[in-house]
This record gives sequence, structure tokens and C-alpha cells, in this order.
Amino acid sequence: MTDRSPVTEHASLRWLERVRHVDFSRCTAHFGQHDLVQHGCRELGLTPAEAREEIAPERVRDFIERGATAIRYPSWTLVVDGGSIVTVLPHGMRRYWGSIGRC
Repeated sequence: MTDRSPVTEHASLRWLERVRHVDFSRCTAHFGQHDLVQHGCRELGLTPAEAREEIAPERVRDFIERGATAIRYPSWTLVVDGGSIVTVLPHGMRRYWGSIGRC
């Protein structure tokens, strides 16, 4: 996917943590979101672009283009604001945001 991905860095970080279960506990406090995403992707053998493509494949981008504000998977929800995926919530944390696409 190009740098025109609808996935924010924060959403990438939350996906790595909550969906792919990357352990960030060894990371020092000076790590920013960018550093954490880089670390998490290295742990999984992915590039950040590959991770964004996993988070937002074509069908998800289609939902976003049609105005979805949340996209539900069986175990997590992608939260969309302003055409970008802004975070990833496990279903124990979910709430209703409006128009929902299902994957």
C-alpha cells in the first residue's frame, strides 16, 4: 500500500498490540508511536506498509470510502474518523460509532 493509507500510526500501534499481540513491555519510555510501530513490525517480520495493508485491505478501504465509521471483525473493531482508521478496539472495549461495515 502507498503512503496514502487510511491507517494512522496510532491505529497501527493498537493493531500490533491488540490484534497481533506484540509485547511492547521491553520498549523504553522514550519510544514514540513511530518507534513502537517499527519495533512491532520487526517482531512480526513485516514492514509498516505491509502492516497497514493487513489492517486496511481493499474491502476495508471500500467501506471507508462509502462512509463507514466503524468496521467490525469477529474480535475487534476498526474505528474510522474523517476517512482514517484512528484506533483498533477489542470487542470488550467497543461502543457504537455509527455506520458499521462488517468483515
